[in-house]
Amino acid sequence: MEKSKRTFRGSYPAYALTYFFFYWSLGVFTSVLSMYLTGIGKSKAEMSFIMSASSLFGVVLIPIVGYINDKLRKPRLICTVMMACVAVFGILFALVRETMLLFLLNGCIMGFISSLSPVSERMATSTKYRYGTIRIWGTFGYAAAVQVACAMMEFTSPQLIFVSVSVSAVLAIVGFLGTDDISFTDTEAAKAAAGKQFSFLCAPMYILFVIIGFIFSGCSNLNMTYS
Repeated sequence: MEKSKRTFRGSYPAYALTYFFFYWSLGVFTSVLSMYLTGIGKSKAEMSFIMSASSLFGVVLIPIVGYINDKLRKPRLICTVMMACVAVFGILFALVRETMLLFLLNGCIMGFISSLSPVSERMATSTKYRYGTIRIWGTFGYAAAVQVACAMMEFTSPQLIFVSVSVSAVLAIVGFLGTDDISFTDTEAAKAAAGKQFSFLCAPMYILFVIIGFIFSGCSNLNMTYS
């Protein structure tokens, strides 16, 4: 058993499992969410309100999780705890009907997944494998999840979609536990940059980036919600 753990740790299958099911949990949850909400009787206004939680929670959680990761330097632990929360919240999402509870659960699920994306990307760039050969499993996972979610919506109980979110979150945890540690370096340049970490807020190029990102993301999410 111990030998199997050592063989799995840092292996290519560990990373493939991680990225496939991490992005599966994202794809299976988001792809048909608007159809699910209208299917359980939510109006377009309620559906839009619930869907907006993912971006709102992400704005808050992404920098917080990044800060915690930099301080604790335990990315596997952070990913495990947050994906475990996603697994629990996925089951709860299938059981509740109140608009405010759905708003909060959607915000937590998508906020946790979105906030782990930078951590997972850093994991992919810190491995002994090429980034593309690791990250492509996320693309496969997302694409497969969309097809499966649509099939579940059409032929089975829609609640199974959120059970799938929980199962994929657990499998992603298994993968995360098999990844290698991320190297953190305390260089003088990094320490100097940390002291000026909010100086970018006044940079013209950053402000331009925010405006472009605001317009692009808003239009993209609007299209995904209503198309």
